[in-house]
Amino acid sequence: LTLDETNNKVSGYAGCNHFFGSYQSSGASISFAGLGSTKMFCQDRMHVEDAYFNALGAVKTYKIERSKLYLLLEERVMLEFSRVE
Repeated sequence: LTLDETNNKVSGYAGCNHFFGSYQSSGASISFAGLGSTKMFCQDRMHVEDAYFNALGAVKTYKIERSKLYLLLEERVMLEFSRVE
């Protein structure tokens, strides 16, 4: 997951396809919109990708602790990312 703070763009790899879109954040709130992706079919990984996109669509807030980004739905961690430089 890559968040471009300058243009509020999001991009990344979801397990089979690369994706792109936009995000909005204010305080601890975050939401993703206009997500699109390449259209490759990966039979063994489509369930992972579907779960990933569902999680991105569900998140409402985020927190950062010790160089990790947590995307949350209420108190539940939906996705967790480590910072890569």
